[in-house]
Amino acid sequence: MKNYAGYTQVYAGFQGAGRTVYVKNEMVDIVQQALKDYRKSYHLTTIFRQVVGLNANPLQGKSLNPAGDARTIASGNVTLKYYMFNGVVLIQLLAIGHGNDDRRVGLYSVAYDPDDKAWLPSKSSVDSLNGDHQWRSEGGTAHYAAVSGRFDNLDDASDRLVEHVVGGYSKAKYLIPHDAEGPYSVFWVEKGQHKKPEAAQQLASVIQHGTQNKLPVNWLVHGEGAHTFKNMSKLLKATAQAENQNVYFSNPSIDSENQLKQLCADAGMNFVGLNTSYRDLRRWSTLKNVGAEIGKAAAIGLGSSGTVSAADGLRPLGGGGATKIVENGVDALLSGNHFATLSCLVATGVIVAGMVKKSKTIGAGISCTFGKGNQRWYVSDKDLLQS
Repeated sequence: MKNYAGYTQVYAGFQGAGRTVYVKNEMVDIVQQALKDYRKSYHLTTIFRQVVGLNANPLQGKSLNPAGDARTIASGNVTLKYYMFNGVVLIQLLAIGHGNDDRRVGLYSVAYDPDDKAWLPSKSSVDSLNGDHQWRSEGGTAHYAAVSGRFDNLDDASDRLVEHVVGGYSKAKYLIPHDAEGPYSVFWVEKGQHKKPEAAQQLASVIQHGTQNKLPVNWLVHGEGAHTFKNMSKLLKATAQAENQNVYFSNPSIDSENQLKQLCADAGMNFVGLNTSYRDLRRWSTLKNVGAEIGKAAAIGLGSSGTVSAADGLRPLGGGGATKIVENGVDALLSGNHFATLSCLVATGVIVAGMVKKSKTIGAGISCTFGKGNQRWYVSDKDLLQS
């Protein structure tokens, strides 16, 4: 075994195929304490998992120049800096701050405020799911938590997601709305961050944290949050799966129920159910089955063949053209491509707001595809039009 002056070994190479991990002497106490306390903060869980991952990382890219391989792992208020050097890992710094001001991704506690008549998030992110906050559920009690989809801000997500949590788990007969008393948790992911590895890493740590603390958790995954869940499931499949945690999906960005079930299985979680808005044109199943969803068919003769193409939909039309579309009943568009063309028309401003009033079906499709319809728990088109 090699000795590295100024460093202490904390992990040995895995069966001769992984990297040995060393810590700078002045950081040893901090690192060892953090590894003991990782159950208190999901950010420490992230760091712990990645340190073990470094240890098991196959030997490759050995460098004789440590400065050339300087790397950083960060999660919330925790930062780890290390070097790759001659096939080993040299940890230089573990810094734990007092808070996390990054609002792009994080875990928040959400409680109902009777004065504002709204569910409001905690002012700052929290380090773990609170085991004291549990609702009555099937077979006892459980903590309830949601992974956010696409919302403008954390406040909107906190107030809207409880509708999905209660709707989903009531539909699955895990609880009744009356049982939804006390705080729940929101794993907030800002728009544009759902596919980022950092979001998946943090969600994996929150879930593992719940398992480590033996906390039963019922999760609701909303919209684009399914992308984060998908990447998270890969991490748990490769490390340590979850236990005693359920998942319900609402308006997920992943179409296939079988795929969602497999993702749950990979993560060691139980698939509870799925509720979908079939008015979102970004969903392949919506485009594929929209004829059956909308019902009657009527040709609108904009294209040379009597059908409507995407090119036709994007072609600038005068006011008379838009009026003709409305008068012919846009809600009677043909299936598949024609309903997709409607989305092109809306996007280019060809179809005006007055048309929405004439068709709840089309209005709901517009709300889901271009507006905030998917932020609502889907029961009917009327509910979507309130968004």
